[in-house]
Amino acid sequence: LLLVVVWEWQNEHGRWRPYSAAVCHHIENVLKGDARGTVVLGQVDAPLSPYVIDLQSMHQFRQDTGKRRCNFLSMHTYGGQQMMW
Repeated sequence: LLLVVVWEWQNEHGRWRPYSAAVCHHIENVLKGDARGTVVLGQVDAPLSPYVIDLQSMHQFRQDTGKRRCNFLSMHTYGGQQMMW
Protein backbone atom coordinates (compact mmCIF):
# COMPACT_ATOMS: atom_id res chain seq x y z
CA LEU A 1 0.00 0.00 0.00
CA LEU A 2 1.50 3.32 -1.08
CA LEU A 3 0.38 6.63 0.40
CA VAL A 4 0.75 10.19 -0.79
CA VAL A 5 0.90 12.92 1.84
CA VAL A 6 -0.95 16.09 0.88
CA TRP A 7 0.51 19.04 2.78
CA GLU A 8 -1.92 21.92 3.25
CA TRP A 9 -2.40 25.03 5.35
CA GLN A 10 -5.57 26.69 6.62
CA ASN A 11 -6.13 30.32 5.65
CA GLU A 12 -7.93 32.96 7.70
CA HIS A 13 -11.24 31.97 6.04
CA GLY A 14 -10.93 28.37 7.21
CA ARG A 15 -10.08 27.02 3.76
CA TRP A 16 -7.31 24.47 3.30
CA ARG A 17 -4.71 25.26 0.63
CA PRO A 18 -1.73 23.23 -0.60
CA TYR A 19 1.72 24.43 0.38
CA SER A 20 3.97 25.84 -2.34
CA ALA A 21 6.47 23.64 -4.16
CA ALA A 22 9.32 25.26 -2.18
CA VAL A 23 7.66 24.41 1.13
CA CYS A 24 6.90 20.84 0.01
CA HIS A 25 10.53 20.45 -1.04
CA HIS A 26 11.66 21.71 2.38
CA ILE A 27 9.35 19.24 4.12
CA GLU A 28 10.74 16.37 2.05
CA ASN A 29 14.35 17.42 2.76
CA VAL A 30 13.76 17.56 6.51
CA LEU A 31 11.92 14.24 6.34
CA LYS A 32 14.91 12.59 4.65
CA GLY A 33 17.27 13.88 7.35
CA ASP A 34 15.22 13.12 10.46
CA ALA A 35 11.93 11.26 10.00
CA ARG A 36 11.05 11.94 13.65
CA GLY A 37 11.92 15.63 13.60
CA THR A 38 9.97 18.84 13.23
CA VAL A 39 9.61 21.05 10.18
CA VAL A 40 9.41 24.80 10.85
CA LEU A 41 7.70 26.19 7.76
CA GLY A 42 8.74 29.77 8.48
CA GLN A 43 12.30 28.81 7.55
CA VAL A 44 11.18 28.68 3.90
CA ASP A 45 8.14 30.98 3.81
CA ALA A 46 7.97 33.73 6.46
CA PRO A 47 4.14 34.09 6.43
CA LEU A 48 3.95 30.42 7.44
CA SER A 49 6.00 30.94 10.59
CA PRO A 50 3.14 29.84 12.92
CA TYR A 51 3.06 26.42 11.23
CA VAL A 52 5.08 23.42 12.37
CA ILE A 53 4.94 19.82 11.16
CA ASP A 54 5.67 16.99 13.58
CA LEU A 55 7.04 14.26 11.32
CA GLN A 56 6.72 11.49 13.90
CA SER A 57 2.94 11.91 14.22
CA MET A 58 2.61 13.21 10.63
CA HIS A 59 0.52 16.15 11.86
CA GLN A 60 0.93 19.76 11.01
CA PHE A 61 -0.30 22.38 13.42
CA ARG A 62 -0.54 26.08 13.88
CA GLN A 63 1.22 27.03 17.10
CA ASP A 64 -0.92 30.06 17.91
CA THR A 65 -4.32 28.33 17.47
CA GLY A 66 -3.50 24.66 18.05
CA LYS A 67 -5.32 23.61 14.88
CA ARG A 68 -3.89 20.54 13.20
CA ARG A 69 -4.52 18.44 10.13
CA CYS A 70 -3.25 15.28 8.55
CA ASN A 71 -4.55 13.86 5.27
CA PHE A 72 -3.37 10.61 3.70
CA LEU A 73 -4.50 9.48 0.25
CA SER A 74 -3.85 6.10 -1.29
CA MET A 75 -2.04 6.33 -4.63
CA HIS A 76 -4.95 4.28 -6.00
CA THR A 77 -7.52 7.00 -5.25
CA TYR A 78 -8.29 9.82 -7.65
CA GLY A 79 -6.74 12.41 -5.32
CA GLY A 80 -3.59 10.36 -4.86
CA GLN A 81 -3.19 9.86 -8.60
CA GLN A 82 -3.43 13.60 -9.26
CA MET A 83 -0.42 14.44 -7.08
CA MET A 84 2.92 15.02 -8.76
CA TRP A 85 6.09 15.10 -6.63
